[in-house]
Amino acid sequence: VRQIHLQRKHILIFVLLSLLGLLAQAYRAHFFFKAVGIDISIPILIITTTIMDFLSMLPSPPAAIGTTEWYTNIIYTIGLGISKNSVASIVLITHAINLFFIATLGFGSMISIGQGLFTSFSLNGRSVSGQKTDLAGNL
Repeated sequence: VRQIHLQRKHILIFVLLSLLGLLAQAYRAHFFFKAVGIDISIPILIITTTIMDFLSMLPSPPAAIGTTEWYTNIIYTIGLGISKNSVASIVLITHAINLFFIATLGFGSMISIGQGLFTSFSLNGRSVSGQKTDLAGNL
C-alpha cells in the first residue's frame, strides 16, 4: 500500500513539473513575441506550445533541423495569422539563445571533467587523436 501511495505522489510531482515546464515555455514564447512587437495572450501560447510539444514527437532528422521551423510557421502563420517574417525572426532568436545555452553548458561540462576543445578523449576504445586506448580511456 505504501508503494502505491509513493507512486501517486511521484505522478503528481511529474504532472506538476510538466505543467511548470509548459508555463515556462509559454512565457518564453510570450517574451519572444513581445521582442518583435506582437502581443499574444498566455492561454493562447499555452495551447500553441502544447501543440508544438506534440508535434515534436513526430520523427525528425537529427537535431530536429527543419521540423521546428515548419510547424512553428504553420501554427503561428496559418493558425494565428502572424506574418512569416515575424515568426522567422522569433525562430532565429530562439535558435540563437538555445545554441548559446547548449554550448555554454557543454563547454562547462567538458571543462569540469578536465577536457578541452583540443585535448584527446576516448571514444569506443580509440582516442580522438587516433591513439589506441583501453576501456578506461588510458593511452
